[in-house]
Amino acid sequence: MLALGDLLLYFEATSLAAGIFSLWHLNSDDAKLRKVGLIWFIVNMLNIFVLTPLIIFVLFFGLGF
Repeated sequence: MLALGDLLLYFEATSLAAGIFSLWHLNSDDAKLRKVGLIWFIVNMLNIFVLTPLIIFVLFFGLGF
């Protein structure tokens, strides 16, 4: 059975992999691929630096209601 920490670790790993894949698209010759790569890179960085710490904070400290 997977623990919640393992799921967060897998979430981080897949977000990082998607971020690397989107960076690969940023180096494309096609302008549409560069735009899509930039959008996905921003979304993935937000996931890594905002969403995951927020999930961890809520798990450890609760919502406080």
